[in-house]
Amino acid sequence: MKQKWLPVITFLILLFISILGGCKRIQSTSDPALSMEPDTILTFYSWASGSEKAFTEAMIRQYEKENKGIKIEANFVLKPDYLSKISILNAEGKMPDVFLLPESNVYQWGKKGVLHEFGEGIYGARLNYVTMCLYYNKELLKAEGITPPSVNGEVWTWDEYVENAKRLTVDMSGKNAFQDGFNEKRVKTYGTRMPTSWEAITALAVSAGDSEPLSGGYGKLHFSDEKIHVIQSIADLSLSHHCAPDHVVANSTYTDAAAMLMSGRLALFIGTSGAFADYANRGFDVGVAPLPYFKTASDIKWSEYVCVSEQSEHKGDAVDFTTYFSDYLNALKVSEQK
Repeated sequence: MKQKWLPVITFLILLFISILGGCKRIQSTSDPALSMEPDTILTFYSWASGSEKAFTEAMIRQYEKENKGIKIEANFVLKPDYLSKISILNAEGKMPDVFLLPESNVYQWGKKGVLHEFGEGIYGARLNYVTMCLYYNKELLKAEGITPPSVNGEVWTWDEYVENAKRLTVDMSGKNAFQDGFNEKRVKTYGTRMPTSWEAITALAVSAGDSEPLSGGYGKLHFSDEKIHVIQSIADLSLSHHCAPDHVVANSTYTDAAAMLMSGRLALFIGTSGAFADYANRGFDVGVAPLPYFKTASDIKWSEYVCVSEQSEHKGDAVDFTTYFSDYLNALKVSEQK
């Protein structure tokens, strides 16, 4: 009996092993379309944050969907550190294929051979126009009886801005920065935050009487008495007036100024007009006012550019992505999907 069934049992065992082997082969066979590596990988750098970052990522996804075989590796650096980061990458020969650049740097960097020239004297594609403004939490100002600077066309001087920021800075015990016993180490709500971007410093310096551009390319600064005065006044918001978080706190707890303003932990914030989307997209009724000034009420307007590095090994694809990214019709398609 045992000998009679031995061949059958042996056959079944061999068949079972064969089936398992076949299953393994089937499982290891993947769809080539799903495992395809991109033909080209483009590195992209931007200073976008908040809603602007989300929109940028949506634009990239749309481009990749419409351009199979191209992958965009996006990197986002906070604006105060952005130009320094790009300058370091340039010095190391590791420039991204595509990156944003402020208008004031485009021509200088182009002439120095850092940027790919699209046409005669054209070193990038303009994205939009931006200006500076003062955002504020309406409820916090109302609670302190402070008349917003946007009412009746009034514009705060820098001294008025500092005074109101101190009134709006409150510690855990409820004391503001003017009152005895105020604890600068345990602040519940800050009146403002130090505006350290090159745009803010430039705009404020212009209001102080300076007409020089701030940046000379590669992160260099053109200093003047007005700029030095403005930079010191900005630092004093934290060092002397204690109405703004210091640099360490600002870059850790208070990185998302829009979120802090909406939650009531920040009352005033000097930022770009592009930041308005952060509030609008979250349904927050933010107050918007002109920039505070030192001597003369003024502001600046500039463009943001998308540029291609001369170091790029994929200039054709990089230019194509730059053209796509700067086309407002493509931006409209993304906005309609959101």
